[in-house]
Amino acid sequence: MRRRKDVEVTEYAKNLYLTPDADGSHLYSCRDIATQIRQKLDKSIHHSTIANWTKEYGWEKLWEQGIRAGVMKDIKGGEQELINAISVKKQESAEANAALKMKAVEVLKKSDITANEAIKLYEITTRKEQEDLGIISPTEALAERILERLLKRGKN
Repeated sequence: MRRRKDVEVTEYAKNLYLTPDADGSHLYSCRDIATQIRQKLDKSIHHSTIANWTKEYGWEKLWEQGIRAGVMKDIKGGEQELINAISVKKQESAEANAALKMKAVEVLKKSDITANEAIKLYEITTRKEQEDLGIISPTEALAERILERLLKRGKN
């Protein structure tokens, strides 16, 4: 069982690791974190230990999820805030996917596209719906271009 001081050190290290700078990159390197721990908590930890903790405790994975979700610029540090921001991005993505499907249905009703085009559009929107992070993917961009073309064709 880890001692209270060890838990305090790892929590402090985690908060520093999950703190982004103004550009959404890590504010602190593993060396910086080791230095901060030595100064603030009077405990000597090697920077390679910090690097190992990022993998062992899942901080690296959490950081990557935040990067993919595009929320790192808005986070001030802390695991729970990052998890909440990722959750919000996922919800926004799901809402955007539902709106995209509704737009597709409207376009399909008003246009004379072929069955193959309709099937392809359905496949694109369904794949995007299955994205688990709120990022704009090449698939989503393609779906938007197809919808734009269909809308233009429907107006002519």
